[in-house]
Amino acid sequence: MVSHLRESSGLQLVAAGSQAEAGRLPREKCAFAQFSDDLANVARLTGLAGMAAFSAYLITGGQSEVAAQWRPGESVTAFLRRALASPTSALVVSGARVLDVEFPPDTRPRAVLSAIGGRGERTFGGILSDVLAVMSTATLDRALATLRDKRVIAADEPLSTRRASKDRRWRIADPALRQRLAFVAPALGDVERRRGDLALEHHQRGYAAWRGRAIEPVVRDALWRLLPNTVSRRRAR
Repeated sequence: MVSHLRESSGLQLVAAGSQAEAGRLPREKCAFAQFSDDLANVARLTGLAGMAAFSAYLITGGQSEVAAQWRPGESVTAFLRRALASPTSALVVSGARVLDVEFPPDTRPRAVLSAIGGRGERTFGGILSDVLAVMSTATLDRALATLRDKRVIAADEPLSTRRASKDRRWRIADPALRQRLAFVAPALGDVERRRGDLALEHHQRGYAAWRGRAIEPVVRDALWRLLPNTVSRRRAR
C-alpha cells in the first residue's frame, strides 16, 4: 500500500509540473512551484516517472546538465556506475565548481557545510563540536546566518506555539549539494583513481536510508507553499 501511494504521488508530482509548464494549472495554485518544474524537467530528460523520477531528482539535484547525461529509462545504479567511473562527468564536476566558487576551501562557511553534511540534520552543538578548532560560537552563529540567507541551509523546528532554538535542526537545503556532501565528495579519491566501483559501493550502502530522509524536506517545502501567507511568515522568521 505504501509503495503504491508513493508511486502514485510521484506520478502526480511529475504531472503537476508538466501541467504548470503548459499553463493548464494556475501557477499561484500549483502546490509544487519550482520543485514541480525541476522534477518535471528531470523526468523529461531521464525518461523516468513516479518514484524513479524522484530518485533521479535527488541524484541530480535537479541540475539539467547532470540529468542530460542520464540515458532514457536508465536505472539509478546504471547511471551512477557510468557517472562515478569518470572524474569529468557532470555529476562529479558540476557541484565542485559551484561549491568552490561560492564557498572556497578553507573558509568558515565551507567548514560549516562539511560539518552539517548531506545525510541528515545537525544541532548547533553538534556542528560546533566539529568546527570548534576553527571558530567560536559567535562566529558559527554568523556563518549559519550567512548560509541561511543564501538558502544553502535551512533550520527545522518542532511544531509548537513556543519557539525553541535549542531544538532547531540544521540541514542542507540545496538538493544538489546534499547529494554531493553525502556521496560524491567522500568518494572523490576513488573516482580520481578510476575506482568507480568502490564509489558506487559506498553509495549503494547508504542510499536507501538517505533517500527517505532527503525527500522529506523537498516535499514538505512544496506543501508549505500551499498555506496562506507562507511568504510573509517565512520572511518574518
